[in-house]
Amino acid sequence: MFSSYSEIIIIHQGALGDFLLSLPAIISIQQHFRPSSIYWWGKSQHTFWFKKLNIPSLPSAKARLLLELFKDNYPEELEKSLIFWFKISTRSRITFSHPNIFYLYLVDENHPKPVRSFLKEQLQKLNLPWSKNWKAPLKKEFVPPKKEKILLFPGSGHRAKNWPLENYVKLSEKLKTYLPTFLIFGPVEQELYGPASLSNILTLNSLEDLINTLQQALLVIGNDAGPLHLAGLLEIPTLTLFGPTNSLIWKPEQSEVLKSPLSCAPCSATAQITCSKPRCLKAIKVEEVFQKTLTLLKKTSKFS
Repeated sequence: MFSSYSEIIIIHQGALGDFLLSLPAIISIQQHFRPSSIYWWGKSQHTFWFKKLNIPSLPSAKARLLLELFKDNYPEELEKSLIFWFKISTRSRITFSHPNIFYLYLVDENHPKPVRSFLKEQLQKLNLPWSKNWKAPLKKEFVPPKKEKILLFPGSGHRAKNWPLENYVKLSEKLKTYLPTFLIFGPVEQELYGPASLSNILTLNSLEDLINTLQQALLVIGNDAGPLHLAGLLEIPTLTLFGPTNSLIWKPEQSEVLKSPLSCAPCSATAQITCSKPRCLKAIKVEEVFQKTLTLLKKTSKFS
């Protein structure tokens, strides 16, 4: 089916969480097509991960040709290129199709299921095996967590997905009697909440800083956002708070979940949240998160 192609191009323009959920599929494609030439094209923030996988970025001349795809034109120079293009949803607006392009969707809005399960289904339909050891190329890059801190992530890619900041502050006050507890501010949080003003806020400005900080964590608590998926990849216990988005689809790997009790939640399968007055996450109480956290802490070796 794929024997006539001389190179593979992987396109992924999603955010960190979307990308991390796609990693098993990307690695499965890489392992199946070796030793063919494999390149990637997309957001520069994913460079870190593709370097870990030894997948180079697409040469600039070819990258310029890809822009023609957005004009519904497939350049002759790409006739020997096989393209796997990751898209968020089966309802994504696609006006262009070509035999060399295979779209891989993260969300099946008609039949919701975990992102990785849906990606696996799509690869299997293409007779591409799902790698059982997809983590192996990445594990050697990360050190075991030091399990010294509780980290709280109050931000996300959408305001409606954020549990109120004041709740995170109250939670940190309750938890600091058990372990050092820190709120993590990255660029998104700094833009949303302003400069850090509390003594237990750690400000991070790079993915490397984020990984190094996560590797000090015993437990990570936060919204439906990229850092929680990264903690899952690093096999750090997590507690994810869900409101407008569907935990069945977006739950980080091996994460515990607290969902809004409101009947209107979830209201979105993707990050396209249209609720004008989101209130679902406000319905999750601080004491509820605190008690759930204590239960998770008791499962760890430090508190058993």
